[in-house]
Amino acid sequence: MRRPPASAHQRTLPLRRRLKKTGVAALSLIAPLLYRAYMALVCATSRIDLSGLEPLFASRSTGSSAILALLHQDVFAGPYLIRNRRIITFVSISDAGTIVASLLERLGFCVERGGTSSRMSRLVPVFSRLVARCREHTRHGGAIVVFACDGSRGPAGAVQPGVALFAMKTGARIYCAKLDARPAMFLRTWDRTLIPLPFSRIRVHVDGPIEVPGGRKREDLDGLRLRIEKSLHELHARAFGGRRPIPKLIGLGEAGRPARAGRIPARS
Repeated sequence: MRRPPASAHQRTLPLRRRLKKTGVAALSLIAPLLYRAYMALVCATSRIDLSGLEPLFASRSTGSSAILALLHQDVFAGPYLIRNRRIITFVSISDAGTIVASLLERLGFCVERGGTSSRMSRLVPVFSRLVARCREHTRHGGAIVVFACDGSRGPAGAVQPGVALFAMKTGARIYCAKLDARPAMFLRTWDRTLIPLPFSRIRVHVDGPIEVPGGRKREDLDGLRLRIEKSLHELHARAFGGRRPIPKLIGLGEAGRPARAGRIPARS
């Protein structure tokens, strides 16, 4: 059987780019299998306490919306621990994002694509689609949206204003959470990604719900962002139980980056 002719777009792609796309497609199939196998081993051999998340999961039964605010350090293990709950999240339109999106969808997440990318042609606004998806889920029994608040490029602990902006737009209450796993490995990445080891003790520390202010002033947004940042920093310190935290977190102000969030939207 003859192969169908390549499209004009495929013919014009440079060979290097075509090979890269093939590699990304292959990893999108393989990476989820390896990840799920490893995390299944970890969970089968570990003591896991997710009781702190029960109020968050229960909030969905009331038909309301909630936000789960995490640090980027927990993006490896976190998704597996809260899988198969139709939680909403977003992933960048990068090649790595394609692999991550494939993994999350197989874990039962509802994934929107957009946000930052190294290529200007891939900058896609995702905020409005997240709001729309959240409202759709709320109409059908409740919504949970998860944010890695200091991602995707850090610095670690510097909470970006997007999560506060989303909360003010939707009225969703915020639960902050931090993963604690002992023993664990910390990758030498900017966020010191946490990878729990087999035979661990795994616990999720939770703070919330944080109520969203009714105002629309910039001061309300800044105050909410700082409240989320403070909560995550405190949970991070608690997770290490008196040991030196890895990594040392800083605030957005300490990072020398202004908390730009644009116009404060009306809640509707």
